[in-house]
Amino acid sequence: MKQKITVYTPDMDEDSRWTRDRHLVHQATICVPLGDCVRATLGKVDPSTCEHLERNGFDQAPVKVPHAPLGWRLVATSHLRELASSSQPLTSHEQHFLRDDAMKVEMEGVAQIEYVVSEMILRPAAIVFAEQSYAPLDSDDQEPERLIVLFGLTTRSDLNRQAVRAAVYDRLATAEMALARFIRMTLQDRDWIRLLNEDAQARVLGWTEVSRLRGVDVDPVEATMLTDLINVVARSKELRRRLGYKSSDEYDTQMGRIAKVRNAVMHPVRPLVLGEDDLHRLRQVLESTSDLEQRIRTAMSQDAGHVPNAQ
Repeated sequence: MKQKITVYTPDMDEDSRWTRDRHLVHQATICVPLGDCVRATLGKVDPSTCEHLERNGFDQAPVKVPHAPLGWRLVATSHLRELASSSQPLTSHEQHFLRDDAMKVEMEGVAQIEYVVSEMILRPAAIVFAEQSYAPLDSDDQEPERLIVLFGLTTRSDLNRQAVRAAVYDRLATAEMALARFIRMTLQDRDWIRLLNEDAQARVLGWTEVSRLRGVDVDPVEATMLTDLINVVARSKELRRRLGYKSSDEYDTQMGRIAKVRNAVMHPVRPLVLGEDDLHRLRQVLESTSDLEQRIRTAMSQDAGHVPNAQ
């Protein structure tokens, strides 16, 4: 009998589903079910609906529109107020609704954090749905049927929820671990410590010495923060070269926004997203950290065994 035995190594996680799924956002955690929303209806606009939306700070409301692809659309609260003030009805005409007011996710109701952020740059709110085509087993009709699942309404404000923060933090933490490993394996004999500023050097060396006195053997890199590791690479021309950055300006541009986003993520009471500008910055940070991880994997696979001098 033939058998194949595979010995696990940590590198296997880099391309595993477990690793990819760590940055997913489950829509149930950021959506309000349509049945729980303040809803508008086609026809004459009820002024009390506008007052309720405005009093609660809701900028839009879902509307059941039978002939719409999803059966629902989003209408701006300000537009409802205009219709109510002029005694005009809300009809199913396209002009009444927000453009591109739907966001498609996987059937399981999940989406990568980068995708969610990019999609919410395009719209202030969205009806989140999943769609799947299938051939019915109990019918001679060969035309596939559509199964649509509506998860609810999400807005840019919902991106401040803990589930989004957790996904962003996990993306940053993954990059931080990869960067720490790269520095530790590239610069031996603690050469990287002198690339830190004096305060960071004192913190790292002090923590290492206290741990040693307590009988715990730890690596100094474990006392660093993401900003420390970013600064180590910023001050080493050789490390930047190995990571494929053409200049310090290119590196600084990509890494410069990370600290602010990381601080916002680490403080739950501090808004992560207040507007479209914050979404653009968040997307840039996610792209930069993902790019950094890929550069590290490439550098470590190409230059294995090469130990440069810190500069």
